[in-house]
Amino acid sequence: MEGDDLALVPADAQGFGCIRVADLWKTPAMQKAIAKRDDAGARFEQETGLRPEQVERLSGVTVDSENRTGWIIVRTLMPYDVRKVLSCLEGRREIPYDHNHYHVSKTPDGSTRALYFAGTRVIVAGTETGVKHCLDFVKRGPVTGPLEPIIALAAEGKHTAVAGVFPPGALLRVTPITLTGITQITATADVSETVVLDAKAQLISQEAAKKTIQILKVAKAAAALAQLRGGEAAEKTAAIAGLLDKINVVQKGNEIFATARIDDGSVAEALLEVSRVLR
Repeated sequence: MEGDDLALVPADAQGFGCIRVADLWKTPAMQKAIAKRDDAGARFEQETGLRPEQVERLSGVTVDSENRTGWIIVRTLMPYDVRKVLSCLEGRREIPYDHNHYHVSKTPDGSTRALYFAGTRVIVAGTETGVKHCLDFVKRGPVTGPLEPIIALAAEGKHTAVAGVFPPGALLRVTPITLTGITQITATADVSETVVLDAKAQLISQEAAKKTIQILKVAKAAAALAQLRGGEAAEKTAAIAGLLDKINVVQKGNEIFATARIDDGSVAEALLEVSRVLR
């Protein structure tokens, strides 16, 4: 498995998303976002043993959201330096597991981090439970499921980022609001001079879609009000309010389409922050 990172994504998982980190890193929007943060690349390298421009694709998989079980998959453009990646793991130990082995270490907050070297260009990272789930999936073999079109879209490499979420029980919790009736969400992000976000949510009925639109309007108003009040609440909701203000939402039957065109670099920086989960 020299570079087949997407073979480690179960098509029946609850959620999957990937970011083309190297492509993102060199875009004008990304460079604009990090212009005042010249340590961004160094921080990424310190935490992962890799430079952002080395990472072709970084993917996240969720198989059990209730128990926060999933894993991160990194695919590099060229073979990575195993020793350099391992140097980021303090007090690491090698653990045998079903004819394979992975490495574990403790993070600064006391949790356990695990790494599995799946090939010369592929690394799996996450909690020990998550990495074991990935290895179990590899042993069982490919499965079919609703994520197949999203995985195929990621393989095409036409978008900077793609994601698909299939909430169990049609329930999705988005702090500080609850959205019900959603059966699936798909999204893409394209980054160049600006950031273009496109998302689609499918709901169980037209009425559920209408109610969701209303909830989003309330959330937008609440975020704006929190900003006016100032204090800690304003800091926490500033990014949410700014993003909600830029999103254009349209309902068509039981589907909701959301688009946004953002040129301030904030989303590009946010995508890079997401890609720093390998730590």
